[in-house]
Amino acid sequence: MRSVLTPAPQAQRLVTAGYAKHHRRIYMLRLEDDSLREVSAVRDEDKIKLIARRTAGWRHHGVLPLKVFRTLITDWLTAGIVAGQVEQAADAESTTPTSDSFKVDIGLTFCGLEALRVHDQLLDILRLLAPAFSQGAFQRAAANLGDTGPSDSNHWQSAYRDRATDVALFVHAADGAQEQQFASFERTVTAVLTSSIALQTSAPVVPTPPTPSTTLLMGRWIEQSALLDGNWRKVHFGYTDGISNPKFVEPYNKKQCTDIHTQAQGELLLGYDRNDGSNAWRIPAARAQHSGQIAPHPTPERAAYGAFFKNGSFGALRKIQQDVHAFDTYLQKQGEFWGYNWEHGDAVAWLKAKILGRWPDGTPVSLYDDAPGRSRPDAPTMQARRAVAPPNAAGTTQKLTNDFVYKNDRQGLGCPIGAHVRRMNPRDDPVVPFLRRPLLRRGVPYGAAGTEDVGLLGLFFCTSLEEQFEHLLGKWANDAPMGMPQSDSGKDPLIGQHEVLGATFDIPLPTGAVRLKNLPAFVKTMGTCYVFFPSLEALSTLAGGRAGSYTRLVERPGS
Repeated sequence: MRSVLTPAPQAQRLVTAGYAKHHRRIYMLRLEDDSLREVSAVRDEDKIKLIARRTAGWRHHGVLPLKVFRTLITDWLTAGIVAGQVEQAADAESTTPTSDSFKVDIGLTFCGLEALRVHDQLLDILRLLAPAFSQGAFQRAAANLGDTGPSDSNHWQSAYRDRATDVALFVHAADGAQEQQFASFERTVTAVLTSSIALQTSAPVVPTPPTPSTTLLMGRWIEQSALLDGNWRKVHFGYTDGISNPKFVEPYNKKQCTDIHTQAQGELLLGYDRNDGSNAWRIPAARAQHSGQIAPHPTPERAAYGAFFKNGSFGALRKIQQDVHAFDTYLQKQGEFWGYNWEHGDAVAWLKAKILGRWPDGTPVSLYDDAPGRSRPDAPTMQARRAVAPPNAAGTTQKLTNDFVYKNDRQGLGCPIGAHVRRMNPRDDPVVPFLRRPLLRRGVPYGAAGTEDVGLLGLFFCTSLEEQFEHLLGKWANDAPMGMPQSDSGKDPLIGQHEVLGATFDIPLPTGAVRLKNLPAFVKTMGTCYVFFPSLEALSTLAGGRAGSYTRLVERPGS
């Protein structure tokens, strides 16, 4: 479905439009300030050694000097490699860029903004209005994300540790040319790095970067997507993903909007009204200095702070390892126990669909009130529901519908109330009458099928990490099922942290319930990183160093 909002060309493309069928590689970088070593009086021999040291730091540890990073931002903005929403992208997920070059989206952590020497007033605004972002996911994981036990942040991979990453570069490459385009990206970065120090000789000997881009994949600071069986929507658990993204519009009228999938643009982009009409980011500096009260006559400096944040979005990059063997083994055993009226494979498929809330082909289970041994007359055959329909040219199937609600399924006879999709998007369920907490999802699987380290690189966009992302993960996913009288100990059956023995999941039936007992943890959090995706204008401001003081912030480029 459409996940694009009304035109916001200043927002980065990954946020507003995305990339269809594109391979993704994420470079999690550190920034260093070594400007004191860049003096013109240094001999060429020492400069060449510095270039070699910098190149090694980039290749093996993902470390870039500030000057190099700022140059890269400027070059990419000029060339359109970092771009905003494309025109006529009515269906964002089916739109593929026509360019044969790689595309880049840029996310900055709070410590990354500090490394870029962002003015203290801007940082104070983030501390006040976005405490989760300023503190980082590592510090908030146990209390706000449900990451305990094996998923505790102390066990996370190195790139996701506290203040370990300054910049996350999301690089996109087209099908069939991904290796060449990723290699082109890495050569571009290396070229800017090596040319950042001017040598006096006319033909300097500069280290040549290796051609195969896979040499950089040795470090834990690079993540890469994987297309499973050529289907960009398929995940390792066998489900179809990326179906139920909301739509965002501006202006938004809550009284006139009857579509529960349509949200205010301010739920995705900063600087616009949210669903409840609030807009803390319009003049954030005034709010920060006056205890929440907006000054009646904001100064140009305060207005400039609002302009800096406008069209930006907060993102949560979350790496989840999926234990496919444990998942399949558990369902096989449960299918043997509960599938007394069905063939074993059908019982396993039914349980798998009830856990998620959709059949493998994307059909919602709420459309069919069925159980082992019985089915609605108009329901498709079990064989049809077990099959994963191949995507058409647009990357979708006829059954990838988002047009359903739960008003006729209050008891969970179709979709269990504790099922994954019902927890993450309760739609018209009375549990969320006032605050819907929408999230825009752009996740991709990682890892080769059949290997041990496989999972999902989830990417979630919103304007409030606390009210949207953390509430969904910490409350809706890892608390007892909402409104479920049959159970008192269950978490999300698919992504819940079942570190305590005895976790259950109930599938309601007209005559009782099928209770799945002793659910193991099918996923483990390998890391979460909170990043801010500035607008194109804000990126230009950062690249030019104009965010370092309020006097430069109000200046126009070239003034």
